[in-house]
Amino acid sequence: MLKYHEDVLFSFLPSYRGVDFVLKTTDPNLDITKIADEFYHKMKPYSFGYNQDSFKSFILNQLSRKDLSIALAESCTGGLLSKMLTDTPGSSKAFLGSVIAYSNEVKIDQLGISKSKIDK
Repeated sequence: MLKYHEDVLFSFLPSYRGVDFVLKTTDPNLDITKIADEFYHKMKPYSFGYNQDSFKSFILNQLSRKDLSIALAESCTGGLLSKMLTDTPGSSKAFLGSVIAYSNEVKIDQLGISKSKIDK
């Protein structure tokens, strides 16, 4: 835990979804919401999840806002990233589609990845 203020403790909790930040205080007079807001805004544009926005919503909103789109080629994830994105209403504005290339033959034939690159 790191200290921001002598009565505020920060915890950094990394996971595959990102890094959760937890703020705690024992001082009932301290406005923890103000500190959380300040911290969140200092972390922009890398922060999401405050006020219940999710990583997938964050990504799709950023893509839409910048008039960009995304297409995926997944292998070991087996389509998990595509599912996460398409579970979000309105994802078709930014998500074009995906190929799940699990076998090396599909990677070579459909995606044009060289066998030497796969072997490497």
